[in-house]
Parts: sequence; structure tokens; C-alpha cells
Amino acid sequence: MKTKLTILIIILIGLTSCEKYFDYNFDVKPVVVVNCLLKANDTIFVDLSYTKKEMMNFEKIENAEIFIYEENIFKEKLLHIKEGKYKSINFIPQEEKKYTLKVKIPEHDTITANTFIPKLVELDTLTHFFVQASNQIEEKDREHTQMRIIDKLEQKDFYLYKIDYVDGFPYSDDPVFKDVLRTSYSTWYNKGYFSDDLFNGKIYNISVDYPYLDRISKDSLWLNFEFGSISEEMFLYLNSVDEQDYSMRSDANYFMEPVPIYSNITNGIGIFAGYATKEYEYVFVKP
Repeated sequence: MKTKLTILIIILIGLTSCEKYFDYNFDVKPVVVVNCLLKANDTIFVDLSYTKKEMMNFEKIENAEIFIYEENIFKEKLLHIKEGKYKSINFIPQEEKKYTLKVKIPEHDTITANTFIPKLVELDTLTHFFVQASNQIEEKDREHTQMRIIDKLEQKDFYLYKIDYVDGFPYSDDPVFKDVLRTSYSTWYNKGYFSDDLFNGKIYNISVDYPYLDRISKDSLWLNFEFGSISEEMFLYLNSVDEQDYSMRSDANYFMEPVPIYSNITNGIGIFAGYATKEYEYVFVKP
């Protein structure tokens, strides 16, 4: 009989350190879990482990051979560094390229996955203005920002906004964030993501508000964030992770079915996805 259990999985490649979950049915034989978020112009990191029958336990895989291909051409064999973690030494992935990951483990079928790193879409402009709270008890002074992007018409695009923000959590009522807002109660812990469904091929201003918190900073607001393009695999993965997280919260509907986490790994589970982002840094000063 297959046993249904929830597998705890960690996103490792600089995007988030939060714990995320998979729902998966498997037999006695362990299942290989692969995690690799492939960032343009950066070192490749892969995390490899076996699931175990005991709840949410993992056995790191130390004896694998991992190969990376660009446009079906072999580029490098990754080096095992420690505790199931592997990295590239010389090869650096690039934008607008297709990549294949192959993992060979003794007495196991070859594990494969494919992804594409999209071209980086940078913010065209960032405008902002100070908004004073009308009710200091319930509201906070805030900086209202609009980040303008110019979307390409030729293909469907997906975007990532990742915040490292010292003054609390940003919030937004922008319709592009509707899925993220629904699962995170109108705030982000560190990321937002969306497709270009509402503005394909057009110029679009994304609206976000950042509160000034008196306990941290009265007169200025420091903002450091990443923005860029992600593959469809990464978009589907992040969306399913948040859906799963939402369904498992104690204050959510207890009768909700567990949401399966998106996986594009053949002969295993996990994620192999590409993205390209740029870092932005601003300091806003109250007028």
C-alpha cells in the first residue's frame, strides 16, 4: 500500500530559506528529491536527497554524478561539496538558454529535468511619493511606489519581486499580485510573483506600499529588492508552494484538499527552474 505523507523541502538557491512542502505517494523504495534554481550569471547549486519512510526525514545523497547541458551540449560535471550539495566550478548559465540536468545514482534510473532561463526584464523606472497616515493608531506613514516594466508581446512572461526590507512587510492591492495576496493575507514575507496576463505586450506600473515603522526608522526607509524574469516552471512551483502553505495553516479551511507541489523532475520529485534577476537599492527620506 502506498503511504501518503508530507515531505518537507527547502529552497536553497538564495531565494528563500523557508520550509516548503510536497504531497507525494510512494512505495517502500526511496524517492530522489532534486532542488535547483538556476540563476543567470551565477554558480549552479543542486541539493540532492532521498525521502525516507519516517515522517519528513531525508537522507542526503553523497554518491551521485550530476551533469549540466546547455542547448543539449554537455558543459560540466558538478562537484559534490558536502551533505548532498553539489555545485558548478567553471560553468555559468546565461539568459535565453535551455538547460538540462542529468543525475546518475547507482541502482537508480537516470533523473532528468529541463528548464529555460528567460531574458532579464529590468524595471524601466521607479517613482514614489510619501503618504502621511490619516490615523496614526491604525495606519503608518508609507512610501507609495510604482515600478514600471515594459513587457514583451512575443511570449508569455513571468516575473519575480523579492524584498529584503527592514521596515516590516510591504503590501499592495495591485491586481497582478492577486494570487500571492490571497494566500498571504495582503502582505509578503519576502517575495511576490506574477505573470503578464493583465498587460501582455504593454507598459505596466506595479504599485506597492512600504510602511515607515517608528520603532525602526522615523525619517528614512531603506529598500533593497530583486526584480526580474522567471521561467514558467519556477512560477508554477512558487504558486503551488504558497497554495500548499495556505492549505496547511491552522486558520485555513480544515476540509481543503492538500495541494500537490509542482515538480518537473523525471524519475524523482523536486524542481529545476531558471530565472534572471537584478538587485535594486533605494533610500526614501520623509519630506
